[in-house]
Amino acid sequence: MMRIAVIGLGDIAQKAYLPLLSRRSDIELVLCSRNAATLQALGRQYRIENLACSIEDLARFAPKAAFVHTATAAHVEVTSALLEMGVDVYLDKPIAYELTAAERLVALARARGRLLMLGFNRRCAPLYQTLAEQPDPHLVLLQKHRVGQPAGVREFIFDDFIHVVDTLRWLAPSEPTTLAVAARVETGKRAGLLAHVSVQFKAGSFTGLGLMNRDSGANEECLELMCEGSKWRVENLNQASEHILGREQRHGFDDWTPVLKRRGFEAIIEQFLAAVRAPEVEHRWAEDALQTHRLCEQIVLAIEQQGQTGAPA
Repeated sequence: MMRIAVIGLGDIAQKAYLPLLSRRSDIELVLCSRNAATLQALGRQYRIENLACSIEDLARFAPKAAFVHTATAAHVEVTSALLEMGVDVYLDKPIAYELTAAERLVALARARGRLLMLGFNRRCAPLYQTLAEQPDPHLVLLQKHRVGQPAGVREFIFDDFIHVVDTLRWLAPSEPTTLAVAARVETGKRAGLLAHVSVQFKAGSFTGLGLMNRDSGANEECLELMCEGSKWRVENLNQASEHILGREQRHGFDDWTPVLKRRGFEAIIEQFLAAVRAPEVEHRWAEDALQTHRLCEQIVLAIEQQGQTGAPA
């Protein structure tokens, strides 16, 4: 039985990962958090006796792998320590706010011969996987909006918009070659906060469009993919419509399909644990994630340049 640590016990750990990991019979969990009250409460809730208050304290349990759900600012410090301990790591996106820091962490994983995987759960969402199987897509539009949450440019792009960027990359037939960015950075009382951003890139004859408005009137996500003679639309990872030459067919889930399966969390956890058990460490996960981070860095720099010149990015 593998011993698996869960580090950082905030919202995403409690909503998505602990409910799924705690019911598995093939792993033994260790919880790690600096918040003693939360650590003890979740230990009691899930009947987990292995509790640690720091990475140094965690070392005595000798975990094989770890799920890291700390704040982004702590990712490099925590993940570096785990990799140096010989622990395989599943890390919430992003790797880091700075591209150079992300590159150093990926290089460290390779140097230590350890697995580093990013939590891009949309790649494992069943309806998005259906779209990834469509032949020769030529246009993809992904919109992901939030209510009243403008943020600093780097935080906006790397903490949230990175999901849009990664999903578009994943659905594209090849790496993007050209990139165009437009954004609204607030002035006045909210000066410096990014309200919305749009990105367009080309990959051969393929066009990817990504939109995010964090000052919207609704929390929603919509993905549209178009091939010759067909169009798919997926709403909130939950319902899909397929149009072929003007005829519509609906796709979705039955009432008993868990939300965490619909959103890809079940599958990505299984993917990581299978990779941990594999006889050889697969470094492509981290290298591929790094490409998404490089695109995000380009977007941040384009928005910052727009602010300096007053022209569209």
